[in-house]
Amino acid sequence: MLIVDYETDVPILQAAREAAPGMTLTLESEQAVDVSGPTEHRVRRIFWAEGGDFEAFERALGGDPTVTNQRRLAGSSRRRLYSVRLSDEGMAWSAYHTWVDLDGSLLGGRTTESGWKMRMRFPDREAVMRLKRWFDGRDLDFVVTGLFEEELARGGRQRPRLTEKQREALEVAWERGYFKVPREVDLVGIADELGLSDTGVSQRIRRGLDTVLTYQFGLDGPRKRQ
Repeated sequence: MLIVDYETDVPILQAAREAAPGMTLTLESEQAVDVSGPTEHRVRRIFWAEGGDFEAFERALGGDPTVTNQRRLAGSSRRRLYSVRLSDEGMAWSAYHTWVDLDGSLLGGRTTESGWKMRMRFPDREAVMRLKRWFDGRDLDFVVTGLFEEELARGGRQRPRLTEKQREALEVAWERGYFKVPREVDLVGIADELGLSDTGVSQRIRRGLDTVLTYQFGLDGPRKRQ
C-alpha cells in the first residue's frame, strides 16, 4: 500500500476561505450520502475551521457555490466544526467517486494558500497515476509532495520516499555541511556542484525537508504553540 501526499488547486470552499483570510480548514471526514434516491449521491464533507474571522467565514459559507446544507456542528471561539454537502458545482470539482473506485482511502486534508493538501492511501502506484489523470483532465494541479510505502509488518511504520532529485540535493547539502552551525557551504556552492540555479536547489531542499518532516509530524505539521 502507498500513502501519497499531494497538493491541488481544487476550488471547493474557496469563496468561503477567501472571505476569511487566515482561516485554515482541516478535513474530519468525507462520505457519500443519499439525497433523493438510491442512484443519486452527494458528498458530505465535515471539517474543522480555525485561525480566521468566523462571522465572515459563515456569511460566505452560505453563499459559496460549491457547497449546500451548511451546518455548524460544534466548536468554540477558537475552533469550529462544520458539515456541508457538495453542490452540483462542488461535485464537478470533487474526485471522491474516482478515488473510491480506485480503492483509495482518505487519511486527512487541510487547506493551503492555493487549495488543498491531501493525504490518501492507495493500493499501488497505478491507482495514484489514474487519480492524477483525473486531475489533469480538468486542468487542476496534482503535485505530489510525499510518497510513502506503508509497511504492514509488525511494528512497521510509513517511511518517507524522496524523489531522486530531492535525495541528491539533500545528500550533497548534508555532506558539504549546509546544515551545520555555522554553515560550511551556501546554496550557491551546492548549486554549482549540481549544475543548477540556487533557486532550483533551494526548492529541492525545501520540498525534500517537507517530505521528511511530514513523515515525522504528520499531515497537519507540528503542534501550534500558544
